[in-house]
Amino acid sequence: RNHNAGNEKNNLFERFDDSVSTLSIDEMNNHMKNNKNADNCCILKQNNNLFERFDDNISTLSKDETTMYWGGNTSSSPNCHSSRESSVFYLRPGFLLSAGLVFVVFVTITTSVFIIFSAPTDSTSGVNWETTQEENLFTALAAENLKTKLNKKRTHKVKSRCEATVFLLRHCEKSGDVTDREGSDHCNYQGFERSQYYADLFGDDDDSRWPSPSYIYSFKPKRSDHFNFREYESMKPLASKLNIEINSQYGQTDHSHLASEVFSLLRKGHLCGKIIVISWKREEIGDLARHFGCGPSHGCPIDYPFGEFDKGWQLKYVYDPPMIYSEAHYNSSPLLSASSSSSSSKHPFSLSYYSGKNERRSQQPSSVKTELSVEKKWGVYGTVVDMNFDPLCYSKTAGDYTSNGTDSGGNWILKN
Repeated sequence: RNHNAGNEKNNLFERFDDSVSTLSIDEMNNHMKNNKNADNCCILKQNNNLFERFDDNISTLSKDETTMYWGGNTSSSPNCHSSRESSVFYLRPGFLLSAGLVFVVFVTITTSVFIIFSAPTDSTSGVNWETTQEENLFTALAAENLKTKLNKKRTHKVKSRCEATVFLLRHCEKSGDVTDREGSDHCNYQGFERSQYYADLFGDDDDSRWPSPSYIYSFKPKRSDHFNFREYESMKPLASKLNIEINSQYGQTDHSHLASEVFSLLRKGHLCGKIIVISWKREEIGDLARHFGCGPSHGCPIDYPFGEFDKGWQLKYVYDPPMIYSEAHYNSSPLLSASSSSSSSKHPFSLSYYSGKNERRSQQPSSVKTELSVEKKWGVYGTVVDMNFDPLCYSKTAGDYTSNGTDSGGNWILKN
């Protein structure tokens, strides 16, 4: 029974270097007749030949010889056939292909999940996909408002580089008991101090940080069931200082109307070299900026930060902004001046090259007339700035704190 090749001393085959000594057919038949149990014959592979060819010195048996080898009755040794079939595992091509596809899908899914969950959420350290899509959406809305409400309508006799700024501010602080007996909301003590500080920021003197506004707007005080005067009170000291009336007729549902009114002033040239200051509700500042045509890609954030009072949004509008270089830059640059033998006024980098549609067309080379003859438009550029309100510093400046102390503070209230 124990005649397996490679395990017994009396092997059927013995290897001597490159040659193999084999038994003859008669010897094999005699061997099987002496041992009818073929359970241990499974060393022979189930194929056309009983022995694999290792070199040219191996003799093999044909199918007929195989039948003779098994004593003429292969069915008499079913265990041998089943053992041979189960002992050898064949990897079929279809199985290999399926396993490969499963592996590829697994690796793809794992990699995608890793990338998604490892994506940074802070815009300062990387790009967040969801935030980017939201910013693109609000930028598209703002660009459409700028196009349809401002640039699509005719601008009357406004010179190139006419510049105007819309300044968006949040109302004053509101913490504490700020509701009166009628249920109306007001600024708290520090909020009133901030309002006075804002009045000092704007003016025509050299000490003022920003120029005096020509128009002041505040959020409508009337709410659904009460009044809220915070936005109005934030602008009151500035309006009193400059003797300007506060326009407070616009509210949450009037963003489009307010933007249209300001855009009308722009197109008529009434705001060139002037600014507008608007005090608004925090939750609505982002939407108001988009109605003014300023989105994330223009420099205006999506929303005004929660809990923040000290940020101001500057929306600068420029009509027909200059392209790349001015004439002064062109004349002072050896590289640019040497690149063309023509005068600077005819160079594409000079301002005069782009001023006036007819003049621009006549000066353009024929190869670039179509590309450079663009219609004059308004551009908007948003900037977020810090108001830098320091309550203690401002109180000291107003005289509320001295080396000997003071009986009462709030001297900033009496400044105007």
